[in-house]
Amino acid sequence: MDEALLHRWTEQLPPERGVYVVGGTLRDLLLGLDPVDCDLATAGDPQEYARRLAGATGGRLVPLGKPGKMVYRVVAAERVYDVCPLEGGSIENDLRRRDFTINALALELPGGRILDVTGGRDDIRARRIRMVSRRSLEADPLRMLRAFRIGAALGFTVEAQTDAAIRSLAKAVTAVAPERIHEELIKFFRTPASHAYLAQMARSGLLFETIPELAPLPGCHQNQHHRYDVWQHTLVAYGYLEKALGTTPPPGAAAELAAAGTVKPEILKFAMLLHDVGKPLVRTTEGGAVHFHGHPEMGAQLAATIAGRLRCSALEKEQLCFLVENHLRPLQLFLLRERGKLSKRALARFFIRCGPRTPDVLLLSLADHAGKDPDSDDTFDRFAADLLQHFRREAAPRLAQPLPINGHDLVERLGLAPSPLFARILAEVRRALLTGEVTDRGTALALAARIARRENPQESPLS
Repeated sequence: MDEALLHRWTEQLPPERGVYVVGGTLRDLLLGLDPVDCDLATAGDPQEYARRLAGATGGRLVPLGKPGKMVYRVVAAERVYDVCPLEGGSIENDLRRRDFTINALALELPGGRILDVTGGRDDIRARRIRMVSRRSLEADPLRMLRAFRIGAALGFTVEAQTDAAIRSLAKAVTAVAPERIHEELIKFFRTPASHAYLAQMARSGLLFETIPELAPLPGCHQNQHHRYDVWQHTLVAYGYLEKALGTTPPPGAAAELAAAGTVKPEILKFAMLLHDVGKPLVRTTEGGAVHFHGHPEMGAQLAATIAGRLRCSALEKEQLCFLVENHLRPLQLFLLRERGKLSKRALARFFIRCGPRTPDVLLLSLADHAGKDPDSDDTFDRFAADLLQHFRREAAPRLAQPLPINGHDLVERLGLAPSPLFARILAEVRRALLTGEVTDRGTALALAARIARRENPQESPLS
């Protein structure tokens, strides 16, 4: 234990008998980490102690919760303190009601004595997640998800008895409020090394109870282009993506794509988990060959359902659906190039559709390709790198340019009446701007006139 760190943490806390630093705060301090939040439990009046703490730290007191379950939060300059009453009448009973032994620890104020009634310090040394009791998981089934999230955050192992209890209680997670599940999943995806824990969560059945749309993926066999079934492919792709987002990315374009992305890593990982969720619903066999026609679109529909059920934000939902729906497009461009049929128009349509999210879509597609066969050559990797460079050098600057004409020009210069045709014309001008077919106002008006004549040959736009 870092005594200097512990002293720095406790020196501003008003000393009072019956007050304890508890839970994950003490766990992190024992690990030599410097947590942002501080959890305190008191045998006395938590509101009164929170007032004293606010005065000592210059913080602001914010009561949270409802009568009987109040938490008194003190928001200070350096950290946030949560003050709660003891549960069960004593600190020992309070600790025995907590989720995991590594969180069932208390530091007494004053004096600095550490109370450990469940063997939490031994589990910290052994780097394992162990439930305090099966009842603790039954009391709040969200704790099952938390086991894997804390394990991923700390690099601890979820030990066998806890894993067995989660397997038998997995269905209980369906009773947890979706907002809480959403928060726990996002925290899980934010951890830098969650891949192994995602696999264990799936083996326990907890993941498939949490997101039942994923349950058909194991055993959904694919075609000759894939080494794995859909679930194992998803896990391999997820692991590749996580490495790309981390400090030791795979060789090739992955790190550059990750650095250029605009979507948060946790949403990218969530999208990777869901990218093939539509495959079981569209799987067909034709002449002995397996096909998944339309699986990105079906996946986007399922992603929208999942995001709605979990109360994702509007932005999270839109990003998830967009990434799932478009993850296959770079591979489709690659296949066109391999057949010598990749056109400037196809590239322009891709860049217009994906815009600033182009690097994110490319990264997901690269991870998806790696998930087919980790031993495949780097041809697609080089293609993704080339697309990124093309996007940066040419497409992104042109996408940022204002169009050389607008709806007013279509009315005044071409004599067209406002109609849905305007949107199609301007979209085609944007595409032509990316391909170089349109370079200025004159070429843009000429293109608009040709489109108008093609769409409405009975009307002759002015030249």
